[in-house]
Amino acid sequence: MKSRVSIVLCTYNGEKFLRSQLDSILSQTYPVYELIIQDDCSSDGTPDIIREYAEKNAIIKAYFNSHNLGFKKNFGDAVSKASGDYIALSDQDDIWLPEHVETLVNIIGDKPMACADSMFIDSEGNSLGYTLSQETQLLCQFEEGIDYAYRIFYNSGPLPGHNSLLTADFAKKCLPIPDKVVFHDFWFSTLACFLGGISYSSKIICLYRQHQNSVTRHKKFRLFKELKMRHHLDFVPNRIDLFEEIAKREDISSQGLLFLEEFRQYAIRCPYLKYRFWCWKWRFSHYKKIYTTDSLKFFLPRSIQYLLLPSFTKKEDVQRLLKSK
Repeated sequence: MKSRVSIVLCTYNGEKFLRSQLDSILSQTYPVYELIIQDDCSSDGTPDIIREYAEKNAIIKAYFNSHNLGFKKNFGDAVSKASGDYIALSDQDDIWLPEHVETLVNIIGDKPMACADSMFIDSEGNSLGYTLSQETQLLCQFEEGIDYAYRIFYNSGPLPGHNSLLTADFAKKCLPIPDKVVFHDFWFSTLACFLGGISYSSKIICLYRQHQNSVTRHKKFRLFKELKMRHHLDFVPNRIDLFEEIAKREDISSQGLLFLEEFRQYAIRCPYLKYRFWCWKWRFSHYKKIYTTDSLKFFLPRSIQYLLLPSFTKKEDVQRLLKSK
């Protein structure tokens, strides 16, 4: 028997693109066990569209919040209602290709999470000519979860929820989503690193729509923008809270605990000039894990930023880390 797949779709004022996304989900080659749609107090025609589709499709379970939860809490609450063996997350404005679910189910194996690639499209559905993996230079090996944790803790997490699949057991371990974590999908991918790893496919399974109301915005890589933005520095201040939430857990592997201790030591030392050579040496030794790339245009600006520019850790954050075990 096929594994049961629950799809969780959260909506908020998404009437413009919702129909095309629902049609793509209902046209999957892999049978969908249930489609949970939870609306977060939309003020447009979104609730009417949901009711219309729910009346025609028995697999749709519609929920309407009595008060606005925000996208993170809305997703967390909706995920808790899923009853399938696997849970796929969906945005309201994308378009899933027919083999979206089938691809993820086939590659997940014994990992808690699986992801694949996406193609960017504009508000009219036209291709922008580049993929998510090209925009983020997503070339690291996801099978080794802790290796990917280096990329998350010292750079960013390029795995949005719209192209991910979670096992039901893993999804339960992720809930509730900590208040200090801003994005639900960032929390899922981070925790997966410490609880078994991530399976990844370079196959494009989703058309990732970019428009003015998108929660997450992406732009094609530009050399001077990369140098100007400096957003590929290691964001130590933004990861202290994440470190503390992961360190609280009792189900982290010994390898994961070693990584957390390494991060703690780095974050404590990086603000001080006397440790600058130590920090530079550490960065150089882990460069491939954090900024894996085969493109010179990525390698040059990121190398300059990553190896030469200082890290930023607030004094109060250092004190917190010194007190932590």
